[in-house]
Amino acid sequence: NNPLDKLLFFPSMHVDNGFFSPEETDMIANYCSTLPIGKGGLFDGNDIYNTRNAKTAFINSPDNNTRWIYEKLNTLIGYYNDTMFGFDLIGYDYLQYTEYDVTGKHEFHMDVAMNTPSNISYRINEHLRKLTIVLMLNQQGVDFEGGDFQVNLSEERLPATINMNKGNVLLLPSFILHRVTPVTSGLRKTLVAWVIGPKFK
Repeated sequence: NNPLDKLLFFPSMHVDNGFFSPEETDMIANYCSTLPIGKGGLFDGNDIYNTRNAKTAFINSPDNNTRWIYEKLNTLIGYYNDTMFGFDLIGYDYLQYTEYDVTGKHEFHMDVAMNTPSNISYRINEHLRKLTIVLMLNQQGVDFEGGDFQVNLSEERLPATINMNKGNVLLLPSFILHRVTPVTSGLRKTLVAWVIGPKFK
């Protein structure tokens, strides 16, 4: 056994390619298209258009239309958290439906709120986002071009592209730097969930 294995933490990520069927993915996309959608360049009332150019809508808690989505996500998250991440988790922040049309993008960022400016009130004092879950609702190369999901594990000039097809679910720690590159044609659609838990120790 390598003693360094006990000293170093290497963040993992995983793409599940069969958990949501094409029919279920279409059901989610169709439902999300009915949600009131707004400018995703706003964050807590502040314009971050240069960082995130998208449209967003939110599902804040399960209802009769969405409970099955939460139940499926619970099973998926439970399995991968037990076998891969091992985080202390307690529930969801919220679900976010996101559309990126032509020139839509989201520059490198983490989903953990850290050192936010004083004019932004978003705080998680007792809990924080630990897992980011991204469900692809349509198909790159068919419904849109560009819009790559990339992670930065070392240098920004050497990002890794995570290949995802319609219905795939990406799970990654929320502290990993990631971005969506500009969409060059079509409309990219995703559903994102953030799973929260007590602060890391």
